[in-house]
Amino acid sequence: MKKIFRFIIICLFIAFIITLSINLNIIFNTRQQIHKEPSKSAKYVLILGSGIQGDKPSPMLKERLDKGIKIAKEIDAKIILSGDEGPGHPEITVMNKYTESKFPSDKIIKDNNGLNTSKSITNYKNYSSEEVIIVSQRYHLYRSLFIANTYKVNASGVPAKNPKSIKSFTYNFFREIGARNKDFIKMAIKNLKNH
Repeated sequence: MKKIFRFIIICLFIAFIITLSINLNIIFNTRQQIHKEPSKSAKYVLILGSGIQGDKPSPMLKERLDKGIKIAKEIDAKIILSGDEGPGHPEITVMNKYTESKFPSDKIIKDNNGLNTSKSITNYKNYSSEEVIIVSQRYHLYRSLFIANTYKVNASGVPAKNPKSIKSFTYNFFREIGARNKDFIKMAIKNLKNH
């Protein structure tokens, strides 16, 4: 029994070290691409979806939209709204309605197939090769930029404020730790296939 217990502890410790290493690697290699001020040469501002509450953006998504709109006005760029417009989940419809109330509709592009961060980035790559500013919370920008770098997308990030809801932020923060591991492995497999 002691041997089994020791084996489990060792496995958990190894898993912890691997998880920590992957997260630190992603953060370390993308942190310099995150800026307080947006790049004035960017043509697009990519706002990543983050859930809705009925017909309104979630607090986290609202912070992203407000930041993205502010940046797009400042540098005269177009906005790309990327999210999941699945049945019963009109994320892009809600994002677009909110954005149109503050920004010209003819400068808004809708990506209805942004099912996850990786998909949003690949959709952008297929749409344009121009420089893009990704807007999300800082904890999420690390992974977003890691994916963008893997796909050779010319991207930088500007962080949106964290929502006032500590519960929501805490849940997403810890969920992101696992998501980084998943996308790190996914991108590693992609690189191996390309070689």
